[in-house]
Amino acid sequence: MNECDSYKQYLNQHGMKSTKQRNLLLLILKKIQEPQTAEKLYLIAKETDSSINLSTVYRVLEKFTEKKITIRTSFLDDKSVYSLYPKTHQHQLICLRCKKIVLLENCPLEAFQHSVEKSTDFSIVNHRLELYGYCRQCQKIIAAN
Repeated sequence: MNECDSYKQYLNQHGMKSTKQRNLLLLILKKIQEPQTAEKLYLIAKETDSSINLSTVYRVLEKFTEKKITIRTSFLDDKSVYSLYPKTHQHQLICLRCKKIVLLENCPLEAFQHSVEKSTDFSIVNHRLELYGYCRQCQKIIAAN
């Protein structure tokens, strides 16, 4: 099976049709493996497909996020980055200065989630934790100024 067929099958599993632009963005996200802005993904895609436009990239990324193919991480300055939805449950530390994202290895919310479910009779199906602050390198730069 070639890569295009596997993307078609993957998109079909998520209730989406396979298109040239969707396949291209999946390929780029898979190769990069680091969160990127829609604008950066557009510039990379434009190198392969000169007919793609930024609004298409935004529409595809929004649909991917809705279908849990990608995850969108928003920074406090309203910038968002996109990456493929993690295969395992993850939480993130996000540096406000350099935009570095560090994945937490363990979920600190499991016990809390169970407690909330018990006390509210609410069935929680998912959660996400993003902690914002400054990485070690940025702390040094901030302290020096």
